[in-house]
Amino acid sequence: MFTVVLVAVTILLFLGVGVVLWLRSGVREFGASLEGVVQGIVQLRGMAGASPQYAPVPEDAPEATGLARAEPDLERADLHPVGDLFEVGRDGKPAAAVRWFVSGDGGVFGWLGLSPAGPAMLLISEIPEVGFVTTLRGPDTPSTAAPPTVVHERLAWDEGLDAALTRHQDGVARMGEPLAVEGLEGALEGMDALKAHVAEWRAAQDPAELLEADVRKILGVRFEDLGGAVVALVRVAEGEAAREGGAPT
Repeated sequence: MFTVVLVAVTILLFLGVGVVLWLRSGVREFGASLEGVVQGIVQLRGMAGASPQYAPVPEDAPEATGLARAEPDLERADLHPVGDLFEVGRDGKPAAAVRWFVSGDGGVFGWLGLSPAGPAMLLISEIPEVGFVTTLRGPDTPSTAAPPTVVHERLAWDEGLDAALTRHQDGVARMGEPLAVEGLEGALEGMDALKAHVAEWRAAQDPAELLEADVRKILGVRFEDLGGAVVALVRVAEGEAAREGGAPT
């Protein structure tokens, strides 16, 4: 799921460059930037509701050393590391590395990841028969549409871990008692449950309305200017992928 954050950061970069080029009438360059936005959105939509594939991070890998620097802060916050994993990219190769953790009482789990785009952390709690609370601490990145039963909080990395935990726990308190998980296996099962919950909701939506909702949420204030063109281009790109017999990538 950290890979989702990296793709979303890339979309923001393309959007920023594209708008500047548009204002400067760099039509060809703007078209290339818009294509980058479209491909990023197709990737995000393909990842929505799909659980990542993982591979273990060797103990002597540089990524493990970098993640270890954050361990004292995690432990201080009663978040105990349970394993380091690579998210495997679409090419089958290890991509982003994340350190998974579980709180002392098991009610909060998630991961910490490091990348050139900056650090990011995701906190997750499952409230049985109700839904999920997720809190992303890191880059201000766009995301696809999600069900109202998934309460998503966001804050900048610099706001700190304590602020993230407070925001997250406030969200959990409004929904009910969280399910307790244990160890890496429990955390991964919890992630799978979250992804399945999102996938079930997305499958029940009207495809055209869901596409527009995704693009609107990702583009934000730029939807009024770019939304129509981006929706049409994403529809074409996904149609081509379907005709070729593959899932959108």
